[in-house]
Amino acid sequence: MSIAAPRNRVVILVIVHRPNMTSDEVLSLRQCISILGAYDIVVVCPHDINVAEYKELSTAINFCRINPWWLSSSRHFNRLKISPLLYWKFRRYDYILFYELDAYVFKDELDRWCRAGYDYIGAPWFCGFGECSNDSAFLGVGNGGFSLRRTSAALRVLRSFSYIRRPPQSPWLDELYPYEAAAFQGIDHIDRTLGRHPLVQKRLLGNLMPAAIRNTVLGNNTFYLLNDYIGHEDIFWGLIAPRNFSWFKVAPVDAARKFSFEYNPRRLFELNQNQLPFGCHAWNRIDPDFWEIYIAGFEVGRVRLARVFAEFQSRRAAIPGFALPSIVGRAEGEARVAVAGETPKGFLTYGPYACLAPGHYDVVISYSASSGGSSWDVTVNDGEDPAHVLQSGELTNTGGEQRELHVPLSFPDFAEQLQARTFYAGSGTVAVKAVGIKPLDTP
Repeated sequence: MSIAAPRNRVVILVIVHRPNMTSDEVLSLRQCISILGAYDIVVVCPHDINVAEYKELSTAINFCRINPWWLSSSRHFNRLKISPLLYWKFRRYDYILFYELDAYVFKDELDRWCRAGYDYIGAPWFCGFGECSNDSAFLGVGNGGFSLRRTSAALRVLRSFSYIRRPPQSPWLDELYPYEAAAFQGIDHIDRTLGRHPLVQKRLLGNLMPAAIRNTVLGNNTFYLLNDYIGHEDIFWGLIAPRNFSWFKVAPVDAARKFSFEYNPRRLFELNQNQLPFGCHAWNRIDPDFWEIYIAGFEVGRVRLARVFAEFQSRRAAIPGFALPSIVGRAEGEARVAVAGETPKGFLTYGPYACLAPGHYDVVISYSASSGGSSWDVTVNDGEDPAHVLQSGELTNTGGEQRELHVPLSFPDFAEQLQARTFYAGSGTVAVKAVGIKPLDTP
């Protein structure tokens, strides 16, 4: 459920460099439009590409055309996001949400995150960055592919004088947080790498200036006219800016994991008490098996589901119990089964995280139970509560016979992440054979 926000509070920038999208990129942009369509969405693109494919998805998308040089390479793209160009163009907005087309948004929490008061927030980072393991310590917060930035704070940084790489004689490493100093590729590693990069010595005045001056003043400054930073732009905003400016407020890890996942999504999901964040980045590249059940990109009637569920819904009008996510129980044939003395209390099934268009629906839970006490509920994400309960009840004793439980629902607006959950209470045998979502007449 979307919460109305002032039109000038936030703009969503989708930066693209090609006229055509992959199927995953279409899925990403369609989801952005579906969930965040109440906000201004602007596709930033080179001025010489055909944007017909983007216009086909929505007539509400606006376009900002820029010099193709900015998007001609990864290095230039990073330079774009530490240049004042976009922040100045969109300065009438308080915040910019950068939404790259390998991002995916699950729910409309955008206004809530704008009201949180951070200058920068993205997915948490782990020591080792892309080489991190599931046990790696947190490094900080920063991923830029799905990130929210306060426009005025970004411009203030880019108009301020401070060293990006501290002079060698300065004991600046002592100022770092311990986890940063110990990181596999923390700021210390970044500074050493940048200090010997040939571009640091060749840009701007080239060889006309002694290297000592170039590396301490020109090309080594957050002030945009003296900024030759050639690293990843999100490291600049997530680690360097807060190190240099005490007023620049980056979200803590505990908040960032509720905003977005990138690396270690399973670990972050567990830390979030099995709740999805606002969005994620690189879902099709980093642990796609984890994301398979949550990326609802396939439409069956007015119901949009993840690929793994859509086939069942389309072919059988229901998803078998064994295919649904589960915390307790075992798969037995097509059912998910819990047995007293063998299965602990817990969710026998949950999901399928369906997105529903406005209309009337019948949610059907096919089950059997040899005793009472276990329960069911149907939930949606309403923008505030990620599992807002719409209806609930008991899985009554069926004497072991299969029974269908029907839950009528009506939605005047889009409903996000609908789940039909069953909870095993520890007594008797309960088997969930299937969960189906049947669209009825339109409202």
